[in-house]
Amino acid sequence: MTATTEHDLESLQRRVRRVLILGQVMSGIGMGATLSMGAILASRLSGSEAWSGMAATMATLGAALAAVPLARLAGRSGRRISLFTGALLASSGAVITIVSTMVEFFPCYWWGLPSSAWERR
Repeated sequence: MTATTEHDLESLQRRVRRVLILGQVMSGIGMGATLSMGAILASRLSGSEAWSGMAATMATLGAALAAVPLARLAGRSGRRISLFTGALLASSGAVITIVSTMVEFFPCYWWGLPSSAWERR
């Protein structure tokens, strides 16, 4: 086993910091795209612009509803399990949203949109 020098530690910390910053930037872009595209898709799928604001509402509601259960899971099983579970559920919601958009089934869109926000708790 080799000893870690202070230079190695600083280099590793810089690399980790860059990865975390990039992850936050990408997450912010994804969140903005979700809200913007969600509004456009809602109005197109429903045929009424009155529904476009519900996309942001449903995404926010989904994140709020997931916050407590995922926080409890993190306390019980650790952060890694909680983050994995949130990401898995969010991915499932994204797939539901995409499929409902492809088949133009508006009610299923509203079920998938809050689920896709679970990872952002």
